[in-house]
Amino acid sequence: MSALEQNNEGSFRAPPPKEGNIAVMSGKRAGIIVVGCFVTLILGLHAISPEKPIFVFDPPYLAPLLNTVFVFLMPLVVTFVTWRSFMVSGVLTILFFSCGVFCIGVTMMAATWLQYPYSANVGVTIHNVGSLAASMLFGWV
Repeated sequence: MSALEQNNEGSFRAPPPKEGNIAVMSGKRAGIIVVGCFVTLILGLHAISPEKPIFVFDPPYLAPLLNTVFVFLMPLVVTFVTWRSFMVSGVLTILFFSCGVFCIGVTMMAATWLQYPYSANVGVTIHNVGSLAASMLFGWV
């Protein structure tokens, strides 16, 4: 017996799932199960955690360095790839997408590095302005 069945038009399709299969489960029931697992996990970890942390490792420049690597360099790679695609195809949509991703990456890096010498408000303002500019570029698409 094969895994595929042939229908009247001559094309093949998978047989319908059986009643006990998880694919038949309704979305609401599956959502309740997933949320219940997360709530159980959070409550269990909270129950076994100590009241005060014993040791906290938070050097002052850890967040800016990690944000530079993951929040600036990844959009820079995406920008490079989409810029090359724009140079080959000439599609303006790709250019605006590339500029929006670059704007998000640069402003996130600037916001992260400038919030430590000044204040968190400076970082939030720079991030919000960058998000606004990027959303305008994405909206132009």
